[in-house]
Amino acid sequence: PLPPHLKERSSLARKSPEVTQPVGISEDRKQAWVLSNRGRERIGLFHLQADRANAATVLHEDSRVDIGQVRVSDVDRRLLLAASVPDYPVTKVFDERLAADLKTLLAPYGESRQSWIVIANNLIEKRLVVVVYTHANRRYYLLDRTNGRSTLLGESRSVDFQNDMVVPQPIEYEASDGLRIPAYLLQPRGAKGRKLPLV
Repeated sequence: PLPPHLKERSSLARKSPEVTQPVGISEDRKQAWVLSNRGRERIGLFHLQADRANAATVLHEDSRVDIGQVRVSDVDRRLLLAASVPDYPVTKVFDERLAADLKTLLAPYGESRQSWIVIANNLIEKRLVVVVYTHANRRYYLLDRTNGRSTLLGESRSVDFQNDMVVPQPIEYEASDGLRIPAYLLQPRGAKGRKLPLV
């Protein structure tokens, strides 16, 4: 992954130095994945092939923000996922087996706004610790990929008052120099949006 100061940068990316960060090489060493903003405003994920040394193709990008995290398997060097945070975090899964394993775990969340991240795995990547989070809480699961079962390990204390929490509304506002700044707007439940205290 990129160093913290390069992760999820705003549109200031066009004013920053060029970034080219290798993130993985395939097991047969014929493919590579690189994060780069060369010749573009934001960092995207590029795919390179050994037999096409001068041809890098854009594999994944986000029009609003940089691609900030990429995960490659430690076992067989397959590209697993890439993430960005345009407002709510968005994770694209490239590995079909991982996508299938996560499907059952994420199914109860339906269409609600949520995101997830793999924070740990065993050496053969058959057991994963996955955090699924919404605006109100985080739940930690142990996902056993040998049988598709997930076990809830714990959840954040905010679950005690999640019914009282409002869903953040992603917005953008313009700074004095024209830069678009992303933010979240939270309004009291039932508020009309006028003459409200501001924090």
